[in-house]
Amino acid sequence: LIFRFFTTTPSRRESEMDAIIASLFGSGNVKLQSGDIETICDQIKPILLSEPTLLHLDGPLKVCGDLRGQLQDLLRIFSTLSAPPATKYLFLGNYSTTDPLPHQIEVIVLLFALKIKYPNHIFLLRGAYESSSRFRVDSGFSLECQERFSKSIWEEFHRCFDCLPLAAIVQKKIFCINVWSPLVHNLDTIRSLDRPCDISGQGGLLGSLTAFFEEGISYCEFVGRGNLVYGPGGVTEFLDRHELQMMCCSDMVVREGFLVSAHH
Repeated sequence: LIFRFFTTTPSRRESEMDAIIASLFGSGNVKLQSGDIETICDQIKPILLSEPTLLHLDGPLKVCGDLRGQLQDLLRIFSTLSAPPATKYLFLGNYSTTDPLPHQIEVIVLLFALKIKYPNHIFLLRGAYESSSRFRVDSGFSLECQERFSKSIWEEFHRCFDCLPLAAIVQKKIFCINVWSPLVHNLDTIRSLDRPCDISGQGGLLGSLTAFFEEGISYCEFVGRGNLVYGPGGVTEFLDRHELQMMCCSDMVVREGFLVSAHH
């Protein structure tokens, strides 16, 4: 991977950001300091809040699903498809996981640093895992933050997650969200969301981050312990109502890398 920085006389802050990005691209074996993370979090929040909750993006761009803390997968994506600003990206959320993986912090730091450096070439949506109230502080990403730094670093990351946009429309045709459900039946529900916010306090929007697609369900129903599943009917109705052609979610792992369902 050849990574170039297009700058003339960078400030000290820009130089530090460049160094963090370059080191993460170099090997992934980076000794981040708590001060590095705090600086990145301070800079990313106003950038995210300057964007609408429902993004409107033009192509061409690459849409990427859940990373789940896999740093090498992220580096492989950038190596194969080129890193920003050469290629524009939309990531659909779930940057960390509850599993004990070793470089979840680096995944988020790299994405945040690239967003700061190239705000118009990388866009980050919020996923189900970007909610401090929904996941225990004694598992996965939280434990990594506490063992390597402190609980306050985990809390600082989640203050950034509270600023993330929730969905995007690409080329006025493709609706992109981490997980959708018929509880969010109107785009104004997303547009009207005030950020920063904890998504668990947003009623139907919480349902949109905990619902799952099932081909055999006609519209939607609650199963198991209150889990919401939805089917092709709900997707088709939503798309037709908003004159959209396709919905892109990242709520399931599929062997082929992507799966077309519900004719959309």
